[in-house]
Amino acid sequence: FSAPAALNVLKSLDLDIPFIVVSGTIGEDVAVAMMRDGAHDYILKNQLARLGPAILRELREAEIRRARQRSESEVHLLLQIAQSASISDDSDYVLQEALRAMSIELNWDYGESWVPDPSTNTLRCAPIWWGDRQRFKEFRQQGENMVLQHGEDLVGWSWASGKTRYVKDLQNVESSRF
Repeated sequence: FSAPAALNVLKSLDLDIPFIVVSGTIGEDVAVAMMRDGAHDYILKNQLARLGPAILRELREAEIRRARQRSESEVHLLLQIAQSASISDDSDYVLQEALRAMSIELNWDYGESWVPDPSTNTLRCAPIWWGDRQRFKEFRQQGENMVLQHGEDLVGWSWASGKTRYVKDLQNVESSRF
C-alpha cells in the first residue's frame, strides 16, 4: 500500500484530512505529483524534526478550511431562506422552504415544524415538513397526532427554554437529559 494509493483513498472518500507524506524512498517527481494531487506536505525521513510543526500547521489549516466551508454553507442557506421570504408573504411557504433548505444543506433526512397553540398552551405538529414521504410516513403520522405540553419532551423543552437542542436518535434520548 503506497502513499499515492492512500491519497487516492482519501480523495475518493472526499475527506478533508491533512495528508503528509513521510518517506525516504520516493523521489522529488513523485512528491511534487502527490502535492499536486492533494497531499499537504512531504517530509524526508532524515528531516523528522519538521514533522511536528507540519502536523500542527496542517491541523490549523484544516480547521480554517472547515470554518470557511461552514460560513459558505450558512450564507448559502440564508440566501435561500431570504429568497423564499422575498417571493411570498405566506409564512407557511417560507417556513417550509426554510426547512427544506436546512435539511438539504445540513444533510438531514427529515425535518418538521412544531407550532404553539396559544389558546391551549400546547405545541402541535404543523403540516410543514421535509423528508422522504414514503420512508417517514408512519413517523409523520405519529407526529401529526401528538400534542405537547409546555416543557414536555424534546420539542416542548426547546419551546419552554428558548434553546435549540439537536439529537441524533430520538429513541435513545431520555427526557431527563433535556
